[in-house]
Amino acid sequence: MPVPDGFAEAAAAALALWGIDVSPDQLHRYVTDRGNPSTTALRLMDLCLACGCAKGDPKAIAAFDRELVSLIESALRQVGGGRVDADEVAQRLRTRLLVGDEQAGPAITDYGGRGPLLGWLRIVATREILMMRRREKFEAPLDDERLAELPSLDADPELEYLNRHYRAAFRAAFQRAFSELEPLARDMIRAHYLEGVMFDALGERHEIHRATAARWVARARQSLVEKTREHLSRTLAVSEAELDSILKLVGSHFEITLRTQVSSG
Repeated sequence: MPVPDGFAEAAAAALALWGIDVSPDQLHRYVTDRGNPSTTALRLMDLCLACGCAKGDPKAIAAFDRELVSLIESALRQVGGGRVDADEVAQRLRTRLLVGDEQAGPAITDYGGRGPLLGWLRIVATREILMMRRREKFEAPLDDERLAELPSLDADPELEYLNRHYRAAFRAAFQRAFSELEPLARDMIRAHYLEGVMFDALGERHEIHRATAARWVARARQSLVEKTREHLSRTLAVSEAELDSILKLVGSHFEITLRTQVSSG
């Protein structure tokens, strides 16, 4: 199979910058093994570094480790790690990303190149710190704005990157979509997600059965997501797949998104 354009250039650039010995053929096999249907929008040079790490190239691992240490320090400042130790975070991530365990291989192979490797790595590091905070029972409160800035503990790091990269456009689209909902739909969303009103109470408030109230809330939420997608598709020059990826995170952050993007007044 011929190697598409861009792979030779990426391999040469990685060799010049980091001294990584990954051939264009090796890089192409690594990318296609990840199941990417198209390589035109991928970060091939970053994938070259990931490929080098996955095959144990010492220079690739050294370059990766330099970035890792810097990102951990930055993430600790952002999150406020408390008693979490930077060296322990680094060691955990080195093991997880570069070695793996009995259940899974090196997690660096999960990076698919849809966004910058450093953005992916920052999210992975921040997530690790959050989990360590939880284990250490360091529970200094975080307000909604800071929570919205932090990654989900279970979402795909590359989806998280897309969400961060397009945050301003998403905020504008979400706010506009909410304003376009019918008044009843806005009231149902505010009551259930912002005020914590359960379906029984919503049913009594609107003189309907609780099951009907649940359907109304679900329909209002779906309408909000669909309208947000419509506005994003008009403002962002992204593929349908990327648009779907951005909106996948709406569900996991729905309540926080509402609190930070929509006035309850």
